[in-house]
Amino acid sequence: MWGKMNVEMDSLAKVYWNETSSSVLPFYPPSTFGWTLWTGTRKLASWDRQKLYNHARSGTILEHWSERRQIPPNLIQNIDWEAGQVAIKRLGLNKQLWIPRWLAGFARVGKVSQRLKLQDHAECPRCAAFEDTHHVVLCTAPKAQRKWDASVSNLKTWLLKANTMPDIQQAILSRLQAWRTQTRLPDLFYRWPGVNDLVRAQDLIGWRAFLEGAVLQAWAAKQQDYYDWLQRCNTGRRWITTLIKKLWEISWNMWEHRNGELANPECAASLREHVRLDILITDEFDDLSTLAKRDRRWFRRPKEVLFTEPIEYKQQWLESVHLARVKCARRHRTSTQTQRNLMQSTFCRTTRNSNNQSV
Repeated sequence: MWGKMNVEMDSLAKVYWNETSSSVLPFYPPSTFGWTLWTGTRKLASWDRQKLYNHARSGTILEHWSERRQIPPNLIQNIDWEAGQVAIKRLGLNKQLWIPRWLAGFARVGKVSQRLKLQDHAECPRCAAFEDTHHVVLCTAPKAQRKWDASVSNLKTWLLKANTMPDIQQAILSRLQAWRTQTRLPDLFYRWPGVNDLVRAQDLIGWRAFLEGAVLQAWAAKQQDYYDWLQRCNTGRRWITTLIKKLWEISWNMWEHRNGELANPECAASLREHVRLDILITDEFDDLSTLAKRDRRWFRRPKEVLFTEPIEYKQQWLESVHLARVKCARRHRTSTQTQRNLMQSTFCRTTRNSNNQSV
């Protein structure tokens, strides 16, 4: 009897499943290890780096960067993203964290500092022009030009050391120089088969994108052909990975040079900041009545001496005085309210006593 009932229940369960399987969502028991990973509607049962990486390279991300850098949609798939992935892993931790912020335009430059209200302007510390990450590399100040020339010279030295095809060397160096000076790109006259077509395709992607690591896969293929012709054991894959690192180093060097100029007390931006802070310090010296006596120690040194201090010292001094004034004002409000409460309770008690005596 029990076996017959079991068969009957199995049959009913199958009928129910066939009727509801398309409309009832599957039941997942609560996870016992916190986080779960999903790609769309599919749950990953194990950590699969390749699946997650492929999912991250979705069409939405590619469309975003295609629009952001004006890269033709038919060419963005031909960029060697795998080489960029290997290149960024070979950088130091500080550069690994810096590269995404730089590419997304969130590195600490004038535009970002103004947006974060860290300063009231977005001027370049080298030439006083509007500064974003694009301008950091294109800045025409004499010191910036010398830094660019030195960085490109280092790139040229590496290209020679890596036995780079001469046509590729000339194409990369001349195109980068024309992009920085915003001049007409040189004519194409390269003799190695396919190099002219490769350079034209990179022209469509843009040489700013090239400097940021958007390098076509065909560069590695052409360099591999040249290594094979030289009968060398080098590989185009390793060459293009190192090339991307060297290109990122150019942007890093220009950004580091910009930061050095920002700390230079003789640059135009620093001089303007000194003037602004000196005005604020003078205003603070005009009113000492809203400070407690023990906080007036900040004013023992004459303001003329404070004017000679670095920007960081002046900012810290102004912040300390501001906090002292806030503390004094808060203490004054508390003391006044206490006196009012005491007077109110005293007079109310006196009035009640008088009323009781009269009754």
